[in-house]
Amino acid sequence: VYQYQLLQAIRDGYLSDLKTERVDLNLDLDEIHTVAGDFNQGELDDALLQAEVAQAVAEAYVEHASDRKGIVFTVSVDQAKRTAAALRAQGVAAEWVAGEISMEERRAILQRLKTGETQVVCNCMVLTEGFDEPTVDCVIVARPTKSQSLYIQMIGRGTRKAPGKKDCLVLDVTGVSKRHKLVTAPTLFGLKGTESGETITEALDREEEEETKRSAEADRLRSIFDEDNELQEFREMIRWLSVTPDVYALSAGEAGTVVLYPGEGGHYAKVMKQKEEDEMLTQEPVWLELAQGIAEDYLRKVGTLGLIQHNAGWRYQPMTAGQERILRWLKKWLGEIPTTMTRGQASDFITKGLVRRDLGIR
Repeated sequence: VYQYQLLQAIRDGYLSDLKTERVDLNLDLDEIHTVAGDFNQGELDDALLQAEVAQAVAEAYVEHASDRKGIVFTVSVDQAKRTAAALRAQGVAAEWVAGEISMEERRAILQRLKTGETQVVCNCMVLTEGFDEPTVDCVIVARPTKSQSLYIQMIGRGTRKAPGKKDCLVLDVTGVSKRHKLVTAPTLFGLKGTESGETITEALDREEEEETKRSAEADRLRSIFDEDNELQEFREMIRWLSVTPDVYALSAGEAGTVVLYPGEGGHYAKVMKQKEEDEMLTQEPVWLELAQGIAEDYLRKVGTLGLIQHNAGWRYQPMTAGQERILRWLKKWLGEIPTTMTRGQASDFITKGLVRRDLGIR
């Protein structure tokens, strides 16, 4: 709910738009336990120290945000101190605040941030609430989290509008995890990612437009496949080779070999070519039947029916010497190969071997 309210406030112009950059660490977050729905803070602090997060944050700030006023959120007071020191070593005017600092000293530090005397303030859970400095236009989340509410609190410190402020840059410190679901700016808003220089709203608009185009193309192709009798007759004349239980191929001679292979949530369709780069027929995984239809439409257009027709006369001729040589070359990808085959059977084995070699399948 909160992310949609935040997004709507950005779209309505009440809050600043967001840009985002990842700061990837050599950090295995799967080794860290979960407490009350988020990472164990002590374990996370130790892991971040080993991954040299302070240095990584300082370098990322200089690279991406040297002209911005920033706040760094850390998991511990020690991390806040280390990060401020690393930033100062890079020539950035940086300080740190924590609960142990007196209110008078804290106010003085935040006043220096307001005037620009201090460029970055590092803090451990002090500035998540009750802090308001609209000129802040960079937030560094230097403590990976699984909590949406905490993440929104942190990036919210940079969303206030201010004269001359175009947007707020969020630097997300991340590690590797298969078990934990991290919250970052793109995942918070359901994005696959952002392109260089792109704001969150621009990325959302782009992905929505791309999805609309994909949906329209899928509808068009479904219509073609459902209604085009010529294509249906064409499909009845061909037979896909099963390279593995989820990889399929058809050889079209000099036109290349069409391959259907799995991706995340579907199948890709591509043309393997002998002397040119492979041609992708689908840019993203699609449902298998759609990938098959796109591939068959390509084959029909390049006019290769005589080569791919499963009952073509040439398939019953004896295997050629050239085919035997190619099969010997592909033996490590195919395993045991029959010694006596027809030309069509040998062609199928060669196709399977080439596809296995291309996809790295043993």
